[in-house]
Amino acid sequence: MISFDIETTCGDKDRAWIVEFALVGDGLTEPFRAICNPMAEIEAEAEKVHGISNEQVKSCPPFYVHAQRVANLLMVDGLLLGHSPYLLDLPVLAREFERSRIEFDWTCLRVIDIRGLEAVVNSHSLEAIYQRMFGRSLEGSHGAQPDAQACLDVVTEMQLRYPQMQGKTLEELALLSHKRGQQPVDPHGQLYRDEAGHLCWNFGKHKGKRVIDDPSYAHWVLDQNFSRVVKQFVRRELNSAVSARAKADQASKQLTFA
Repeated sequence: MISFDIETTCGDKDRAWIVEFALVGDGLTEPFRAICNPMAEIEAEAEKVHGISNEQVKSCPPFYVHAQRVANLLMVDGLLLGHSPYLLDLPVLAREFERSRIEFDWTCLRVIDIRGLEAVVNSHSLEAIYQRMFGRSLEGSHGAQPDAQACLDVVTEMQLRYPQMQGKTLEELALLSHKRGQQPVDPHGQLYRDEAGHLCWNFGKHKGKRVIDDPSYAHWVLDQNFSRVVKQFVRRELNSAVSARAKADQASKQLTFA
């Protein structure tokens, strides 16, 4: 399991770029952390949160220098831990991978949302969760590495403390950390698969419905400003449905002529 956290140029997932990232986990010999030149201005409000200035990042390499290693670590481990990662971390990471021309297979990744697990018994910020768990403040809060390490510490403590989580595998924790046990398949949390394996919408008026149930809506999504990753999943699901229908029709014809 790898705990992942980023600090960004702003709080808007559609405009933000990575300023700092950290990966912490049992499978790593040491934390993998770097400050990056985002090749964009760090907004004043963001600097107030993480303390990294435009001057500090001038001489730092951009994220694409690290992108392939980050992708390899996540794909090999296959299980990512974060605090509300679908709100900012994963959408921004997906955009960074696209900018770095990294083809990342999001289907290989399972995500444990530390806030989702905490919502089983409470609901608060990472700092509040940490304070409640360990009785002390989270030092270095809003730094990528301290936040990533805090997520790892908290989920380990949760497994020891709460009966709802004792004895569960990491994959089961991943499902438990999402509402209704629906594990998103994309980094934006807009799609998930139901128990039968069908791709379903996780937003809007069709939330909870299968993508293939309304092809016109699916094609509308493909024409709109959704992420490339979301469109790839939708397109594959539609193509798979068309292929399945073609095979069924062929089998029916063969029975007719038999």
